Amino acid sequence: LYSKIANISLKNASSIERDRVILSKEHARLGQVCILSYLGLIKRQYLNTYMLDGGMLGHDIYNVVSKDIDALDYASGSLGHGLSVATGYAIANRLNNIYVILGDGELQEGSNWEAFLFIGHHQLKNLTVIIDKNSMQIDDWTKNIINTSSDIGKKLETFGFDVIECDGHSVDDLQNTFNIKVQKPKCIIANTVKGRELEFLHNNKKFNHFHASPLTNDEYEVALRSIV
Repeated sequence: LYSKIANISLKNASSIERDRVILSKEHARLGQVCILSYLGLIKRQYLNTYMLDGGMLGHDIYNVVSKDIDALDYASGSLGHGLSVATGYAIANRLNNIYVILGDGELQEGSNWEAFLFIGHHQLKNLTVIIDKNSMQIDDWTKNIINTSSDIGKKLETFGFDVIECDGHSVDDLQNTFNIKVQKPKCIIANTVKGRELEFLHNNKKFNHFHASPLTNDEYEVALRSIV
């Protein structure tokens, strides 16, 4: 999104007349800010303040209005709010594209379904919804709690969306999917495997280890070898 699709750059970061990327699945914030830093949209030094009291970056950012992080469009504590915020952006500026990334676990939040109804009814075609479908949440598979993964595409088609599935691990597949022209608001279902390269986590850890448990030093070394 940041390097190939969305119109976001250092030149227009502080402008209201640019595209927006809303990360609703806030637990992926670290990945987002690392990418923004790599592209020069956030100063690298701020990464050292991640999740620290008074820091610029974290799961919940209180000083999001700072000019130093203009490219970061949204700060949230509770999940399930990003889609409604993105809907507001899409209404306020119909000349720009709004992208919102949701997790399939957070689709259990009712506010999302109110927003889906609203988007479909008003046909907000400048809004693209991306669902990271890994079928997993903190406690279990989504199918064992509230099934928000199976047949999600069929549900959203009835809400007035054009739905396209793709490989969420493939940059080329994602880019091609973003570029597909549709007649209705677009929903991209990005099929993913959480921590795909880290087989030792899949085989030995419980679900919540993916959510908030830090790696040990030994696990960190194994992880590096797995992805390099």
